[in-house]
Amino acid sequence: MNFIIGFLAGAVTLFLLSFLFKKNRERKGKYQREYQSKYFTTKIKDTLRHLIFEYSIKRSNNDFLLNINFKGKRSMQIMHRAHFPELCASEKDIEFGLAVYIPTEYLTNDQVFKLESILIEESEKFDKSGRPVPYYVLDLGRRVRYGGYLISRIAKELFNPQDSDISFELFSEGDLPYFSTPQIHPN
Repeated sequence: MNFIIGFLAGAVTLFLLSFLFKKNRERKGKYQREYQSKYFTTKIKDTLRHLIFEYSIKRSNNDFLLNINFKGKRSMQIMHRAHFPELCASEKDIEFGLAVYIPTEYLTNDQVFKLESILIEESEKFDKSGRPVPYYVLDLGRRVRYGGYLISRIAKELFNPQDSDISFELFSEGDLPYFSTPQIHPN
């Protein structure tokens, strides 16, 4: 009898959890079809693929900086995730991943509110910091489709650029300045 009650309780719990996870998946990315064939989304996906190939596969775990400019003004940057300790599991975690850095000092209050609501709705891992300048940083990992969609949505809803207003600047920074093995520092 206890076996049957335990089985029924487990089945009901499993059903409820799967229902909640399904609702959460439906909420995330619900605007993805709207951005699928956009020029900027395609361009950013190709750029993210290039970053992953060039700085993770071809040159193992190298450092880079990608500026995303709208109307000639730098609005976002994509960097190696090791530059943001809040995204890393520990000091030794310097695994390759894409981090999007969005400074908020020049954004209006409405833009900051909109950015925060997009990140809460769409992103699993992001952080807000006030030092040295206020900024948001989100961890894309190696997810090209998701990253292209999320960056496109942020750009459209915050900056509303035309395709001709968008430009990229990529800088290769060489070896990553962090080490995964403990280093002895002089005191």
